[in-house]
Amino acid sequence: MSGLGRVWGRADGLDGAWRDRLAVRLDGLTRTQRWALWGALACSVVLVFSTWWGPAWSVWREADERHARLDAAERQMQGVAAEAQALRSGGSPRLSPEQSASAIRTLSKPLLGEATQLTQSGTRLTVQLQGVPAAALSRWLTQVRERTGSKPESLNLSRSTQADQWSGQVVLMLPEAQP
Repeated sequence: MSGLGRVWGRADGLDGAWRDRLAVRLDGLTRTQRWALWGALACSVVLVFSTWWGPAWSVWREADERHARLDAAERQMQGVAAEAQALRSGGSPRLSPEQSASAIRTLSKPLLGEATQLTQSGTRLTVQLQGVPAAALSRWLTQVRERTGSKPESLNLSRSTQADQWSGQVVLMLPEAQP
């Protein structure tokens, strides 16, 4: 036996007659045919690997990244849930309508600017805005809700010609006085 036939001729699990026929068959191949056989065998191994193990391998490689994204999403959801729970339980202080209006006036000037006008009518507070940046308006609404417990009843806003600035009217419902 020579060449490829010797390699295959020693294969375990084949009885003597099969081994001899296989060795003779392989020894009868030309050098080019042997290389083609090795190439076909290598392609078969690659095909089996990519079909069966390839998807599992890619999932395993991406597992840490997916795990980190899921952890970040879970932390974000827990933060939103905690905020919702605080809002449900009345986590903001209960102030009288007058105290709330005063606190809103105090918050409004530094965040919204001097051009802001506030008008109170009972438990409603109307805020006129002129050229307020979107980030400042968002911070102001958040602080009003958290510090005074006031909630926006209506928003009538329009984007100014200058980028990222808003003008219009916000009507806030002030919290009722505690008995």
